[in-house]
Amino acid sequence: MTIFLNNIKRILRKKVNLLFLIIVPVVLISFVSASSNQSFMTRVGVVDYDDTAFTRVIIEDLQQQSRIKIIEEQDIQKKIFGQKMELAIIIEEGYTQDILSGKDVKIKTVSLEESDMSRALLFKLESDLNAAVNIARASDKDIDKFYEGMAAYYTGTFSVEQRSVDREVTNNGGRIGQMGFLVMSMLFLAGLSSQIMLEDKEKKVYYRVMAGPIRVSSFMIQNILSFVGICIIQIILIFMFMTVFLNIDFGPNLLGMIIISIIFSFMSVALGVMVNTVSKNMRQAGVAMSMILPPMCMLGGCWWPREFMPEILQKIGQFVPTTWIMEAYTKLIYGMNLWDVINEILVLIAFTIVFILLATWRKVDIAK
Repeated sequence: MTIFLNNIKRILRKKVNLLFLIIVPVVLISFVSASSNQSFMTRVGVVDYDDTAFTRVIIEDLQQQSRIKIIEEQDIQKKIFGQKMELAIIIEEGYTQDILSGKDVKIKTVSLEESDMSRALLFKLESDLNAAVNIARASDKDIDKFYEGMAAYYTGTFSVEQRSVDREVTNNGGRIGQMGFLVMSMLFLAGLSSQIMLEDKEKKVYYRVMAGPIRVSSFMIQNILSFVGICIIQIILIFMFMTVFLNIDFGPNLLGMIIISIIFSFMSVALGVMVNTVSKNMRQAGVAMSMILPPMCMLGGCWWPREFMPEILQKIGQFVPTTWIMEAYTKLIYGMNLWDVINEILVLIAFTIVFILLATWRKVDIAK
C-alpha cells in the first residue's frame, strides 16, 4: 500500500489540486444553487374567449408566479418564435360551462419548447383544473357552491401543497446543473492522474519499481486505486456539502447518485491512464487533456442543457461518456431508481473498458 498512500499524499499536498478538486466545484455548485432559488417569472400569453369569473380567477392565480399578458390568438406564433413569451394559453368559449357540466376539458397551450419553469406552471394549471372539475361535480351544477369550493381550494391547504410541488419541480433543473460541475471536477482528476503517472515515468520511477520487491502490476493497480480513492473522497465531500450546507434533498436516490458517480470516477481514471499511455511527456498529456475534457463537458451537457445545442451536436454527444452520466443524474433527480439507469451504467462501464483496452494496446517501453 506504499504507492497508494504516497499518491494520495502527493495529490493532497498541492493546494492547486485541492482548489480544482473541491473548492472550484463547491463554489460553482453554490452559485447555481443560489441562481436556481431566485424567482424567475415565465412570460405567458393568455387568450380568454370564455371571460368568466372562473377563468379570471385562474389567470389571477397564475400571475403569482408568471407574467401574464392578454393577447390575440393570431399573435401567438409571432410572440413565441420572437421569444417574447415562453407559453401561450387558449381558453375556449364555454369552458366554464363545460366544467360545471362535469366534462373533462383541457386548456390549449402553445410553447416552442417546455422549460423547467413553464413545465412547472403547466403542472400547477393542470392540477388546479382537475380540482375545479372535481369541485364542479361535487357542487351538482350549483354555481354558487362551485365558486365557494374554488375559493376554499385557493385559500386552503390544497394550494399550499401545490406550491411545494412547484418549487420542487423548478429546482430540479438547478440540481442537474450542479451535477455537471461535479462531473467536470471528476474529469479534472483524469488529467491529474495522467500527469502524476507521466511524472513518475520521466523521473524513472519504473526503474526503481522493477529493481525493488514491488511488481509492475502491483504498482499500476495501486496507482489506479489511489486516483479512484481520491475521487471517492471528492464525491463524498461534495455530496455532503450539497446536502448539509445547501440543504439539497435528493430524496431516496442519494445513494444511487453516489454509486453512479463512483462508476464514472473509474471511467475518468481509465481515461487518464489511456492519455498517460499514448503521451510521451507531460506537455503532450496536457495538450491532449485540453482537447478532450472541454468538448466532453460541452457535448455532454455539463455546462448547459444538451437541448440548447443543434441536433447534430446532440447526436455527436451520444459518443461521449459525460452525456450518459448526466442522463443518469437527470433520471435519478426526477424520481427514477437505480435500476432505471442500468443502460447508462452499462454504457459508462463500456467506456471504461474501451479506455483500458486503448491504454494496454500501445505497449510502452519503460526502459527508454
